Amino acid sequence: MTIKKVASWSDTKFITYSSFLFSLPVFVNKPDKDILVPSLLLFSTSIISANFWRNALYDWRRTLDIYFARLSFSYFFIHGLYCIPWPYNFITSINTFNIGYCYHKSGEEYERKNKRWVWYHVGFHASVAFNVYYILKYFPRRNCLLTGTPVKM
Repeated sequence: MTIKKVASWSDTKFITYSSFLFSLPVFVNKPDKDILVPSLLLFSTSIISANFWRNALYDWRRTLDIYFARLSFSYFFIHGLYCIPWPYNFITSINTFNIGYCYHKSGEEYERKNKRWVWYHVGFHASVAFNVYYILKYFPRRNCLLTGTPVKM
């Protein structure tokens, strides 16, 4: 039985590279023991995503990538709602719509067999990294309704 390819390497190499953008906010923010769990989640998400896109097949790696991406998105979406102060929560909320748009448009263009789908997916990865930067910057140790700590900007 042949496993169908999602796309060729020439199409997915930029998506593979952009998968490592998820880890970039970890290096930009100050190291702290409070961001250990989110950092591990981001590194894992980057590696799993890049591993799938380096040879994009409809197999177990795709399934793992989808489930891990959903787990990661849920974790950071919830923390983003509770931990980012004004006006940054407004900026990240607008960017969250951009994340949804890029993801949807990527799938739509892929179905039409239009090569632009790759750039929408790279934009999706970049937009996620932008939001994650602010989530890590204001993670529970600094400002969060979950912990009741005051805003320190």
